[in-house]
Amino acid sequence: MTLPVSGRLTQSQTLQSNVSYEILARQNQEGLNVPMQIGSGKFAKVYKAWQRSARRNVRPVAIKVLHDHATLADERLFKQEIDLLKELTTVSTVHVIRTLDIVHLPPLAMCGCGVLYVPQCPKGCGQPLGRLERPGHDYPLLHCGRCGYEISGEDIQQRHTDLLRPPAKTCCVGNPARASRGTLVNFVEREAVVMELVEHGLTDFSSLQQQSLVQIGASGAYSALASKRPGTLAAVKRRVERRIFPDREGFLAQRVVLLQKLYLMVQLAEAVAWLHGDKRIVHKDLAPDNIMVHALDGAPGLTDWRGEAMRELRERLRGRASFPSFDLKVIDFGLADKDELSRSWYEEQDVVASAIKLPYLSPEARRRKERVSEALDFDPERSSFTVPANLWNTYLSVLPGDLISDLNDTRHDHDLVIVRVEPDGQGGAVATFEGTPGPRVGGQKYELVRRLGEPHDIYAVGGLFYYILTGKHEEADRLSSLVTLLQEDSQRSLSPSSLRMDQYYLGRRNAIPEPFLRDELMLLILRAMVRGRPESFVQSRIDRGPAAAQALLGETRRIYHLLEDELVAAGFRGRAQRALLYMTPAAFLLGWLLGWRAC
Repeated sequence: MTLPVSGRLTQSQTLQSNVSYEILARQNQEGLNVPMQIGSGKFAKVYKAWQRSARRNVRPVAIKVLHDHATLADERLFKQEIDLLKELTTVSTVHVIRTLDIVHLPPLAMCGCGVLYVPQCPKGCGQPLGRLERPGHDYPLLHCGRCGYEISGEDIQQRHTDLLRPPAKTCCVGNPARASRGTLVNFVEREAVVMELVEHGLTDFSSLQQQSLVQIGASGAYSALASKRPGTLAAVKRRVERRIFPDREGFLAQRVVLLQKLYLMVQLAEAVAWLHGDKRIVHKDLAPDNIMVHALDGAPGLTDWRGEAMRELRERLRGRASFPSFDLKVIDFGLADKDELSRSWYEEQDVVASAIKLPYLSPEARRRKERVSEALDFDPERSSFTVPANLWNTYLSVLPGDLISDLNDTRHDHDLVIVRVEPDGQGGAVATFEGTPGPRVGGQKYELVRRLGEPHDIYAVGGLFYYILTGKHEEADRLSSLVTLLQEDSQRSLSPSSLRMDQYYLGRRNAIPEPFLRDELMLLILRAMVRGRPESFVQSRIDRGPAAAQALLGETRRIYHLLEDELVAAGFRGRAQRALLYMTPAAFLLGWLLGWRAC
């Protein structure tokens, strides 16, 4: 995500006694100051700010604040996320966003002049508005203790202008252009999260890589080989060239770009392995919008402080291959679970249907709820029921840990947890459950709820790997079709020898622009996304524990080291070939001179 460069510090309020945070502002097209918002999700928005101490700027930070229209239930989920984030700050070397502080944020608005203020009663009482919760009401309210004025989060989007004009604010009263203009920053007193600032998302990674190539003058060499797909004869010629001239600038540039991608993949695999293994946390929302990327070189093209312009292009490329160029951070733990799996994931259809999420949703996430079309006959004595035919003997069959939910039971008091599923000897199955079925009434309808565990994260990582390699959402979406075909064809092994004649596989493999280790990378991705094969990292969607993430990390590192070895070998072979090129005419000349003297 990009940020305006013209932002300035506001005259903000101190949010904490020992450290203050000053929210940055920028001027909009009308010349009014608005808070610098750098992100927005379903539950919260993120502002860019300065952390200040002793009246000095310490570092830029990001402040995550719940949306003004957030419900009390959203606040409870946000509190769960805050509790998780506190645990994630214990290790700074893992590639997960760091939480720097938790602050209590009062109701805040920003005037068009750039001043932050706590809104006073719009009725002119001169009293600051306070928080109020009313039993049976799903939203918090702002309340005036003197006159009884109230405004609810339920209708704040329609009535927010009450808080943006006099007498709710006291600045700019005599300035008609700004008297009633402003932005609501935080509706009601709530906790906010101060995080380290990472300004670029994974969707910016391709452009950041291109800028890095331009900075060292390698863009032309890379583009000359990657911009067009050669025909069959040209492709064969290019493969021969890669073997004979491995350190040609264009081939080196391609390897360096791929190495940067692989290093990003290693960082992502490390983050997930740490979450699953050390913290026992399932993220459940891994997608490009929740992966941030930081260019370690800073803003490209400002100065050539390394003096790279005086070096050969090969040396510049090898310099970029020797040290990491990009750092990755996993963010947004609003849907995460620790230890036990909850049912509070992807409850809203607009989240599931989001175009940026869909290629990274596992089969159980896409079909998170499935209506049970047949009547369920519960046996109270055995706590069991016969599994309907449409929920048995498929790769999404009912499994231990799933829930059977009564659609009329909105409080979920009678959710049944499946603890065992066994064949009944007649081609069907019987499921044993824990819990108490609701009272029998006519026309009861049930649904199967599939809870997300570690296998869902592993599937998402496979899709993210492919997005990192191709840089295109549409390619990641096409990959999911190949994964579905392989999942349904249990006879196909996950091996290049089995897949090389498959046109779907070849299309996805060849969408990776760099022509190195493609089959190894595709096999890595498919092993993460296709379950139940001997080669798969995950055997079942209900597998628990860190083993799959650890195996995925080990394999990703192995491929990264393979490419490192290729780069070293390419340099050695290139130098040997150049030496041979110079030595051949010299040896010929020496032989001729010796022969001439012999005569």
